[in-house]
Amino acid sequence: MELAHLEGIGLFERPSLADALGALGGALCGAEVRPETVSAPLEAPAAGGSRWSPVQLKEQLEKLPVHQLFPELCEEVMEILEKWYQRLPLKVWSRMMKICKGSAHQVPSVLKELNESAPVIQRVREWIEALPSSSPKACILDLGAGYGFLSMLLAELLPPEKVKEFCLMDMSYPNMGVDNSSGSTSVEHIYKLPWPIPMYTLKVDLKKKNTLNQIAERLLHSEDLRSRPIFACGIHLCNTTPGARREAVRRRRVDLRRSVVGSAGGGKGLRLRDR
Repeated sequence: MELAHLEGIGLFERPSLADALGALGGALCGAEVRPETVSAPLEAPAAGGSRWSPVQLKEQLEKLPVHQLFPELCEEVMEILEKWYQRLPLKVWSRMMKICKGSAHQVPSVLKELNESAPVIQRVREWIEALPSSSPKACILDLGAGYGFLSMLLAELLPPEKVKEFCLMDMSYPNMGVDNSSGSTSVEHIYKLPWPIPMYTLKVDLKKKNTLNQIAERLLHSEDLRSRPIFACGIHLCNTTPGARREAVRRRRVDLRRSVVGSAGGGKGLRLRDR
């Protein structure tokens, strides 16, 4: 009996991106991806208590290069920030408003990340829009995701009918499913808040020699994912994944349909490298 028939009558469910990469987490870092382990919801929205309002953010955004280069995207993002301001807990909103010392532009982190990731966002949107109507939903890998700004913005901007899920990969995440595991980057906002498109995290050290090859091989072994468009994107990866490792993903029979790596430096803009 064909799997498609079993799936149609509810007796079989194809593995998701999180399922396919979950066991990989154990191989790479000793844990599986288990978002259900983060169960208690965050506090009720309290962003109104922040000194950073959307009006003030708009004033700062207009001073950044991204406002001149991507004005329509900035308008969309301001609408997203308006929603987040009303929906997100104060703790999460305050983290987004953190100003990083030494940054070329002393603005809240969410604006800094938008300024650096806008070309990547635009490119990924173009790829998703170009998918034929008959295409399965795409999966997106966010390499070196950090707090998750890139995926969070894409989750709001991309159509859920075309994108199944995001997998955020970073060494700073806690090992999900491992008691007393901690990381320098919180993932509460990823799992405890509702997002238009699901997001999962995977603790991965992208500097290790075979990490990307292991990820690629895992994707190839998933029957479901072999048929799906898989897009890889990331910011600030030049010193993390040298060119040879990026090329390894492409050359070792891996059907990552397209990938893009953004490189920002000195506040002078962001260069894209398409794969």
